[in-house]
Amino acid sequence: MIPTALFVTIFLYFFTYDIIKKAVPNAFKLLKANGIEGAVGHPYPIHVKG
Repeated sequence: MIPTALFVTIFLYFFTYDIIKKAVPNAFKLLKANGIEGAVGHPYPIHVKG
């Protein structure tokens, strides 16, 4: 018999993974649509050292 805590942990892991898997492509679409500044809401501090 599987311990309840282990079962809940596995369930939450897959549930969260499924949400992230669906949310990440949408986040990238927003980044492409608005640019990074539009998605974040303020200028994103990117420092390029070269």
